Amino acid sequence: MVDGMHVLLASIGPEAVGYLLAEHRRREADAFRQELSILYIHHLAVSPSARRNGIGGRLIDAAAAAARELKASGLRLDAWQFNTAAHDFFRAHGFSPMNVIFERDLPRGPQPSGAE
Repeated sequence: MVDGMHVLLASIGPEAVGYLLAEHRRREADAFRQELSILYIHHLAVSPSARRNGIGGRLIDAAAAAARELKASGLRLDAWQFNTAAHDFFRAHGFSPMNVIFERDLPRGPQPSGAE
């Protein structure tokens, strides 16, 4: 662990087949936000040849065990909206959606005066 970062590696024999990278995020309560202590999963990947063998689930279980040791309240992650396979996987492992991020692209180059 380096500066709150955790790396978990899954292997079959000598071959690395998956990993999980997570960060322990903490903040104090203030006037706008509640206290927070979570293990945030930045990356979770399993080699295509090793998928559907429970490796991703075991990595999540190991992350949950690390979160309990840290006295974190839970795990958190994000996934691209189009990645419905990941959504299904995370739901199957106890995750539920919690917020939606909206994005607005801005035109490139100079804009006429008064343009929004």
